[in-house]
Amino acid sequence: MEDIKGERDKELSIFSKSVKELREKIKPSDSNLKACEFAMEFENSGYRYYNDAFKSSTNELLKRFFEFLLAEEKKHYDIIENLHTYLSDSENWFMYEEGSFPQGG
Repeated sequence: MEDIKGERDKELSIFSKSVKELREKIKPSDSNLKACEFAMEFENSGYRYYNDAFKSSTNELLKRFFEFLLAEEKKHYDIIENLHTYLSDSENWFMYEEGSFPQGG
């Protein structure tokens, strides 16, 4: 069991080094974050538009179409939000995406 823990600690150590190296190479700018924020608001406005259309529609086929569009807008928003998180807080993004937690050292 101790061997497994040692291997896991070694993997996490390598992971931490990789994150630090990436952080040094990738320097997000305000314009990157603002572009993501603009895109998220754009997706939100599309979502609100399709949601209003969905609510006011009485045609079941049309309602299903709007449900599809709502799901697409949500996917787009989630992708952009993920990128925004990566750019603004890459260390926590890596921990969340990789499912690892910081180790004392």
